[in-house]
Amino acid sequence: LEREASRLLALLDAARTESRASGMAVMWMPVARDPNVNASEQVDFRFQGLPPSSEMPTRWLSPDIAVDIPGAKGLHLGPEPLIGPQRVILRLEQQQITLQTDGLSAFAIVDAETAPQEPCRMARSPHPPNGFTLIEVLVALAVVAVTLAAGIQAAGSLTNNVVRLEEITHAQWCADNQLTSLRLARGYPPVGDADFTCEQLGTAYTGKQEVRPTPNPNFRRVEAKIFNAQGQPVLSLSTVQSRF
Repeated sequence: LEREASRLLALLDAARTESRASGMAVMWMPVARDPNVNASEQVDFRFQGLPPSSEMPTRWLSPDIAVDIPGAKGLHLGPEPLIGPQRVILRLEQQQITLQTDGLSAFAIVDAETAPQEPCRMARSPHPPNGFTLIEVLVALAVVAVTLAAGIQAAGSLTNNVVRLEEITHAQWCADNQLTSLRLARGYPPVGDADFTCEQLGTAYTGKQEVRPTPNPNFRRVEAKIFNAQGQPVLSLSTVQSRF
């Protein structure tokens, strides 16, 4: 009887793991012997919900094993993480062994003295409830919340990058226009600073032209700095202007 109990513990644990991994509802159901069926074709118990490929045993090692599940027709094994308190009693002649779970931990053998004599729960329907448990719903909501937060952050970063690229492009045009107009004037710019304004596609920018001497008196360094409407620097572009 102890060997049958240990074997059933391993089978229940394997079926419960398979149920949680696949998300399918699984029941362990004892089957009454049919006198009209050959002994080699008898089925003592079955796992309802598992795919045929699982190839779980369906017979006891001893044909005299009797099974009693107080308050229910079978054991509900998942896929919920918490399956509720359940117990099953195996009997062989004058011996009996009780297997029990509190609903969270695995089934285990308990002493006959400590095992409850009456069901400690309401009778469970042999048909597992459809839907999701509260824990599964909360976990799903947490995953969705994290995913949405990451998506919103990525979309915000992409928008900021587009705005920044557009601002730099406009500033590049302003700086190019200022330096090009200086070259077209064919003058030798005096050393000093000068402010200017520029508008690109309806957006106004301010600029500062800085002219500095170089070691060669025939060349001067000209730098155009562009600022946005908030006065923040956007771009700086420099060139060298010759006297000739």
